[in-house]
Amino acid sequence: MLKVASSHSNDPDSLAAVSEVLAQCQITLAGQSPQAGLLLEQIHAVFPQLELIGGTTDGEMSSVLEFQQDSLTLIFFCSDEIKFRAAAKLHLALSLQLGVTAHESLTTSTVSILQGLEAALGRTRIFGGATDD
Repeated sequence: MLKVASSHSNDPDSLAAVSEVLAQCQITLAGQSPQAGLLLEQIHAVFPQLELIGGTTDGEMSSVLEFQQDSLTLIFFCSDEIKFRAAAKLHLALSLQLGVTAHESLTTSTVSILQGLEAALGRTRIFGGATDD
């Protein structure tokens, strides 16, 4: 079983937006503890053991608010069959099946990042893209 909890806020106050997306996800999670998430470090205050990645964009999309600009999205993943890690190959007992990337893009070539991921992970499928300023 895989459970995904998505949330989205367009509150201009960053801390209020974080509180809003956390509250939305906690309702969807219904007491489950997420194993992985996509966003930023304030989330660790609520879920300190969470494997977390994230970044900034020029526009965000979700099933909650559809397309928005200057907003905040949060996605949590829970599963009793799938294992999630924020650092590729760290503490994995099973073979890596999918990589999700949200790498920095202002000072580094995206092609170089993807070539480095391919060199490190082999033929693992990579999903995602570069963050934005």
